[in-house]
Amino acid sequence: MIAPIMGTFFGVSLCFLLFMEPMRHCLLAGSTHLALLVNVGLAIALFFSSYWVVGILLLLDVYFFEMNKYQYAKSNMDASVELVNMAVNLNQSFHLMLIVACFGMILTQACVLLWWAALLVSVVSKENVTGSILLALLFLSFLYLINNFFRTLLGAVVGGSYLWLFIRDQRGPPCHFRYIVRQVLLYVNSCTTASIGSICKAAILVPPCQAILSATAHLEFRVRSYSTHQSKCSGVMIHTLIYLLQTYFEPYAKHYPRLALFYVSVYGHSLNKAARVVEEKSGSGLQVLSLESTGSLFDNLTYSIACLVSVVLLIIAEHEDDEESLGPYWPLFFALCFFLSHASVSVSVQGFCSSTDALILSFAEKPELFEEKNAILYHRWLRINEIEMA
Repeated sequence: MIAPIMGTFFGVSLCFLLFMEPMRHCLLAGSTHLALLVNVGLAIALFFSSYWVVGILLLLDVYFFEMNKYQYAKSNMDASVELVNMAVNLNQSFHLMLIVACFGMILTQACVLLWWAALLVSVVSKENVTGSILLALLFLSFLYLINNFFRTLLGAVVGGSYLWLFIRDQRGPPCHFRYIVRQVLLYVNSCTTASIGSICKAAILVPPCQAILSATAHLEFRVRSYSTHQSKCSGVMIHTLIYLLQTYFEPYAKHYPRLALFYVSVYGHSLNKAARVVEEKSGSGLQVLSLESTGSLFDNLTYSIACLVSVVLLIIAEHEDDEESLGPYWPLFFALCFFLSHASVSVSVQGFCSSTDALILSFAEKPELFEEKNAILYHRWLRINEIEMA
């Protein structure tokens, strides 16, 4: 039960460090290296346990996806840091109101996760081994829904607020504190009442769809960048994966992009209508620009911190009572702690992910205003968008 508390503490601490400019660059630059080291270490540990199949799958994931993400993130590190700097600077326009709203949603999820963990422990302890595993899988599916709901809700509020900074009437008077408070509360109220159906639908569909789009784009980037350096067998496997993703999964995944969330909160659109608006405004260019955002870097930070928290809890559990050692069940304990801590950390950094994604939509909505605020990113994205739309 301590995993949600530790995850929330480290997640909020990470957000505090990201607001400090010197620490921000160090954390973003080292996130991918840290995630690779954690992945390899965890795969080796699992390989020498009874769950060696999971270790092999993790190593394959590192080879086909994580190494490619590392190269992509390295080539776009300066743009990613500049994007986060822009998001942090724009956050001052909200006079801490947006931070207070995010903190309230983070604490709400922490309380729900504590209730979830207490219920899981009380139910599983009364069942046999087989029943306990089945109940644990059922509860993990509920955890997935709980975490994605709060991440989607927080992302819609934060992203909608950032998008509103660009689409509002710039000729009007400057935004005062009372007006900012009313606007943020309006988005919170809209997402939890009128648009709650779209938020719940997005919580279920957007994460897997975005994972498919991201995997396809990163594999294509690997083919373009390393086609002359990879073996024939590796090239055939990667081309096969790209074909399967593009043929059977990508057409459906494009109906639920994560950028559509912000139109749900700002305009009150349904998720399907918001996705159509994104497609009309961007075509394929905006989807490519979404890879320019810092989502993968924050995912790496979240993954690494959740693994480190789980390792600490595993060490404490092993040394607390030597007579009741976890033994061969340590991977299950580690997985449960990881899922709980990952849920807590991920919702904490969701605000940064959504704010950078919202800036991409702001580039499409108000390019002239975006150029005034950051000419470097404007010309970079304009060049990428023209290449993709050609």
